[in-house]
Amino acid sequence: MNTKRLDAKNLHLLAKGKEHNDGGGLGLQITPKGSMCWKFKFTYGGKAEKMGLGGIGARSIHEARELAAKYGRLVRDGHDPATTAPTASPAMAAPRRCSRTLPKWCATPPARA
Repeated sequence: MNTKRLDAKNLHLLAKGKEHNDGGGLGLQITPKGSMCWKFKFTYGGKAEKMGLGGIGARSIHEARELAAKYGRLVRDGHDPATTAPTASPAMAAPRRCSRTLPKWCATPPARA
């Protein structure tokens, strides 16, 4: 699958109300109102899963890619990243697993200048 990587300079130009894939399981979910949050998609135990990685105000595209790569390695090694995610700092705290009971969209408001 050939996925075009997201451009950090043009994130604000992406369509609202959609999820935009960056590759490696990383995606940027944008609400209809414009809030943006990073998601990591993976398959564990035969089930498709999705984890929130934080909003773009808390985590840059480079940090999100790095975190998605770490979580991808955990999945490849047979571990569930939602329960065994490494935490290097408070900014890289273990994310929560997205659930059908949680709101569809990330609740993180867009960063304000």
